[in-house]
Amino acid sequence: MRVALGRAAEGAELLLRVRDGAADPVEAAHARLALAVLDPGGPGPGPAAVARTVLPVFEAAGDSVGRARAHLRLAQQFQRSGRHEEAERDQARALEHAVLAGAEPERAGALGAIGISLWRGPVPVPAAVIRCRTLLAAHGAGRPTVRVTLNCPLAVLYALQDAAEDAYGCLAEAERLAGKLGFAEAEVFLPMFRATVEALSGRSAAALDLLGRADAAARRTGAAGMRTAVALDAARLELDEGREDRAAERLAGVGDASGLSRADAVDLAGLRARLTARDRPEEAAGWAEQAVRASLLTDSPLVQAMAELDRAHTLAALGRHPEAGTAARAAGAHFTGKGHLPGVRRVSGFLARPPLPMATTRERS
Repeated sequence: MRVALGRAAEGAELLLRVRDGAADPVEAAHARLALAVLDPGGPGPGPAAVARTVLPVFEAAGDSVGRARAHLRLAQQFQRSGRHEEAERDQARALEHAVLAGAEPERAGALGAIGISLWRGPVPVPAAVIRCRTLLAAHGAGRPTVRVTLNCPLAVLYALQDAAEDAYGCLAEAERLAGKLGFAEAEVFLPMFRATVEALSGRSAAALDLLGRADAAARRTGAAGMRTAVALDAARLELDEGREDRAAERLAGVGDASGLSRADAVDLAGLRARLTARDRPEEAAGWAEQAVRASLLTDSPLVQAMAELDRAHTLAALGRHPEAGTAARAAGAHFTGKGHLPGVRRVSGFLARPPLPMATTRERS
């Protein structure tokens, strides 16, 4: 409760006392997992490693709440690696045990994770929309937290289908319910989801304004990981609008890729490729190749498509148009397989009007 109320230091102190002094191994296991979640980048094993260690304790005790929490952390690790199909098994088990225990926060957490994987993973958009709506019908009645966590990815899925009215309807409900619930974290994630919908609808200025709001909220709440996601999304929008200097400024604070999720690391490499094409062509081509190779370690058609499209932009800037066209068509295949209509249009536009090669520093001097 202390952590939920924003008293993280006080909550961590209590959890440490329980972990180190509890006679009950189940209580100690809950405390270990909660501490790992509270400080995932701190010393010692991360949440997924701790979850693997404590899961047998929860299983032996028949503790469904503990099992739901552990499976959720395992699923989230698969998601960070971009392996959404593998995450599905743990998501399903987390949901099953949350329902069995009547544990509403864990139910909402599992459903939110499922929604993210339906958006980011390999399930085609039409099927993902149907599944999201089915989950809402099964679990959403009388559960506002569930409706918030599922409506956000559902809004993006609708935007991928060009169903803007449905997307905005989902966002409006999520924002209304989150306001009533008083979620502090909603000040970060709700503007980010709305920014995603706006960007997919071609409203870059509105998306950038929303990302600015999300970044300010993340700064206030100390959500460093969310600030990275904001910076990457904003840099892409700036670059797509031709504002290279602004895009470079956005990326300047992102830092090393080693601490990023795989999807964010792919984005970072692809964006760096495009930004270095003018002055360091060999380095740019290397970044673009790195992004595509890393994207293939995921099962996300969205990650794979954007890596190929970034490579296409980079190669076009270097004057390598046949290779750029091949990369763009590969991106189009990924977008088409997912059912990402804005992405398909974007590739068609690229192929119809390939960007002109950039003049390199050497050529200008």
